[in-house]
Amino acid sequence: MGLEDIAEVDIDSYGLERGFYKFVLVTGPNHRNYIHASSILAFHRGVFNDFKEKLSKTGADPSKFHCTGGGLMDIKIDKKTIRAYGTSNEYHKFDVNVVRLLLEDYVIKNQAFNGFSVLVE
Repeated sequence: MGLEDIAEVDIDSYGLERGFYKFVLVTGPNHRNYIHASSILAFHRGVFNDFKEKLSKTGADPSKFHCTGGGLMDIKIDKKTIRAYGTSNEYHKFDVNVVRLLLEDYVIKNQAFNGFSVLVE
């Protein structure tokens, strides 16, 4: 396994019922960006640690990845929307443009989110 095996956007399926997530924006080798979102973990630090734990399983070196921001995410199945907003007290505000591009690409590639609109603020 290598870096190409790490999903650029990873949103756990547990939160689809509630639709509420904490997420982190992570930058790795070659300036590649990742979004990791969890509906279970209460703090951005926990979400980032979960991302690094998953990295370890791929053989990637977690020390090469840095959290560059965090926020909240709402996914409304009935309204077909994904909204990223807010900030992380620890990791600060995420880069709106990077998150928008990653989520728009995710919606295009992920059949379950076909037709969803993305709002990033």
